[in-house]
Amino acid sequence: MSSASADLQNGRQVFKDTCAGCHTMAAAGSTATIGPNLDEAVPKLSAADVKQSIEQPDAKITEGYQPGIMPQFGETLSAAQVDALVKYLKEVAGK
Repeated sequence: MSSASADLQNGRQVFKDTCAGCHTMAAAGSTATIGPNLDEAVPKLSAADVKQSIEQPDAKITEGYQPGIMPQFGETLSAAQVDALVKYLKEVAGK
């Protein structure tokens, strides 16, 4: 398995473990509506913006959502997990 596909697989697992309960994203089969639909939100964001949203979710709030809802996953995920999640989201969200 290549490094890129390992990153995507790791990112998918992180998504399933931490994000799928609150966000919709077709590629992961998640349909939760507590947080923004990532198929709509992520394609409009840079990788740096996605990373900031994971690590500091209250830095920029998507219209229609309240601050303080999303955990600061930068405190609970390793840097490698965050990077894999960002790569996965940028690769599959909205496709």
